Amino acid sequence: MKKRVPNLERCKRLKEAGYPQEKSKFYWVTDHADVAWVEYSQSEFYNSFDIIAAAPIVTELVEECLILMRASAKWGERIRLVRMNDGNWYAEPFYHDGIPLCDVRVADTLPNALTDLWMELKGEKA
Repeated sequence: MKKRVPNLERCKRLKEAGYPQEKSKFYWVTDHADVAWVEYSQSEFYNSFDIIAAAPIVTELVEECLILMRASAKWGERIRLVRMNDGNWYAEPFYHDGIPLCDVRVADTLPNALTDLWMELKGEKA
């Protein structure tokens, strides 16, 4: 699951920054002894846990980043996703002239990189 959704700490920051919680397919949950992720559709299993935060998958994060980008004249409508030789990722708004529009933050997984981009677009510290 580590490579499918952002880590728990990033998901908590997303929630605090106002990331939509009701749209995600997965959530970080706890039974007060352990923390785990669970698919929302597993309702009988899901009801025995307390929700910590949404755990959005890559397509959900891209969609939410594009919503923020379209709402501002500052950003374009394309996202550049780059996997570097060392296996790390970064995500940034991309214009055809190639000029970076925000600080590039490197993350260990694509979901974490997209979380950092959403935070940047939202004006929050990643």
